[in-house]
Amino acid sequence: MNTDSILYQTDNLHKPWTWMKRVALFLFVLLAVNLYPGGHFHYEWLRHAIALATVILLLFIPKQEVAVDSVYLYIRDVSLIPFLSRSRKLKLSEIKNIRITGLHKKKAEIMEFLAPGGNVDTSSRLKVTYRDNSTERFCVSVSKADLQSVLKIARQQIKDSTSL
Repeated sequence: MNTDSILYQTDNLHKPWTWMKRVALFLFVLLAVNLYPGGHFHYEWLRHAIALATVILLLFIPKQEVAVDSVYLYIRDVSLIPFLSRSRKLKLSEIKNIRITGLHKKKAEIMEFLAPGGNVDTSSRLKVTYRDNSTERFCVSVSKADLQSVLKIARQQIKDSTSL
């Protein structure tokens, strides 16, 4: 993906809330492991292993991002480690319609808080209809405002590509 040609992209991985949430979750796990009410903890190495696994998980778990340029719509899972990042490119000229089919609030705020890869407010369902009438659905954890901005630009690019 050439970042020079990007018309709009989200940047959830670098937002302060993402990291505040991950640090708070780490502190919660660390506190829970250290305050385990079992008297003498015979397996001290297990505490360290749980804490290390939590740090690795919270540091490197991917965060969802959406971007659009003049040719592609990108649905990406971005991590601090590049080989853990994944990207799905959808060619705009092959898309007939793209829309948000559902906006789902999380059932409980604590569950959202404990999901370090998710977004603060919602998970949206994105439906893409291709020119051959096949459809594909994506569940993206991007704020509604960001997703609407991306789709507005994507629809304009689709409209421009069909008018040529």
